[in-house]
Amino acid sequence: MVWEVCGNKHYEEVVIMAEVNVQEERLIRAGTNAVCWFEIPIRDVARAKAFYEHTLGITLEAMPPCDECEMLMFPMEKGQPGAGGTLVKSPQSIPCDKGTTIYFNVTDIQAVLDRARQNGGKVVMEKTGIGEYGYFAVLEDPDGNHLGVHSMT
Repeated sequence: MVWEVCGNKHYEEVVIMAEVNVQEERLIRAGTNAVCWFEIPIRDVARAKAFYEHTLGITLEAMPPCDECEMLMFPMEKGQPGAGGTLVKSPQSIPCDKGTTIYFNVTDIQAVLDRARQNGGKVVMEKTGIGEYGYFAVLEDPDGNHLGVHSMT
């Protein structure tokens, strides 16, 4: 069977699920969050930079160019909890609305959704309560990537 995700063809594999051996060595570093870095694929660097900076109220920093790629880094503080990451334009990175969703910690979900609409984005899911875990919403950037926002209020 052939299925397609983001324009890429994939072929079905037979996977045999085995019981997890709880004695296996933990390979995620203890005392840290599981995710340490992310990259959001983009097509147009200037458009993506404007969208994310205006929508999230941040400044992205250009990273030194690498082979066939351009990267803009999200603000991060070394030694603090949370993951760092970039927007990346490269032949290997294809924007898409299917796949992993990155969630950003924000102070005001509705303000982010309003700014996203004003800057060429779309709201996929309005602010939704998740009980004691706060609230979240999902939006789509101008390249078609889905991203989430989370807040306790």
